[in-house]
Amino acid sequence: MSIVAIPYTGTFEKKWDAFVQTARNGTIFHTRKFLSYHPAGRFTDASLLLMDGENIVGLLSAAAKDDNGKKMLVAHPGASYGGLVVDSAASVEDTGAMMDAVLEYAKKEKFAGVSLLRLAPASLQTMYSEDQLYWAFQKGFSMTRCEMDGAIDVSRLTEKDIMESLTGKCRNMVRQAERAGITVKLSEDFKTFWPILEGVLKGRHGTKPTHTYEEIQKLHDLLPQGFRLLAAYEGTQMVGGIVLITINSGALYTLYMAQEYASQQKHPMHALLTEAIRLAIKEKRRVLHLGVSTEDGGKKINEGLFFFKESFGCRPVRRESWEIIF
Repeated sequence: MSIVAIPYTGTFEKKWDAFVQTARNGTIFHTRKFLSYHPAGRFTDASLLLMDGENIVGLLSAAAKDDNGKKMLVAHPGASYGGLVVDSAASVEDTGAMMDAVLEYAKKEKFAGVSLLRLAPASLQTMYSEDQLYWAFQKGFSMTRCEMDGAIDVSRLTEKDIMESLTGKCRNMVRQAERAGITVKLSEDFKTFWPILEGVLKGRHGTKPTHTYEEIQKLHDLLPQGFRLLAAYEGTQMVGGIVLITINSGALYTLYMAQEYASQQKHPMHALLTEAIRLAIKEKRRVLHLGVSTEDGGKKINEGLFFFKESFGCRPVRRESWEIIF
């Protein structure tokens, strides 16, 4: 292959998203449809297509960012997962050539360096491949973050196996939720869920959701099967929910999870996560990701949060970010 990097333009939009669907490590966060939800002016798009002649062999959703006076080419900061998206047939050598093409382009355009933010771990890839990490190391990148993500391997489960896959304490809480009359179903009522989420984040962490209600509703409208709400009810009252993202054909991802403080003793979150596992099995996903359990770029583990996730069979996987300065 003779691979060159060229800037993305809107004329490639359909081909870009079609490529993401068939790539070995493409996610919903790499698609132009997802990236289009960001308001104009929030980021300076600097996305690249990796071309072998007339054929797209790779992509980099990216932005130009000022970092203390230095112009950096960064994997798109508005996405949970970034990095190179690579053709399913690409060899190790091809991936190295793609990395070279990105670095050559960045130097030519006077960028001070390249940041590959939040590379999708192997558990989120439709075809396991970690050659991008290898080439980042070989080309002189340094790891800037190593966060602990978490994943439940649902490929080994059937619906009958779910309860046995939980810890004993977790099973008891799921059964308590059932006895308390907690029910769970898919809903489109993000408007009712958002104050629950905002209240939990403000009360527990003094923060607010990354997305506003208007933004999450826009994402659901753009990608109705990509952004869904799994809601828990006590009677007719919503008491909790999980925003589920369809990462790709093999993976679901929990973007937000929250339950009403007043209903905690009835354990709606245990019912919600059990149903999320069941949904992943029904949809023939390979994995259910429960998100990052570290803080400050991975420097601190939220042990209570990860202990909770482990009770559902969650296991740790890495989410790494790498950077090179020329």
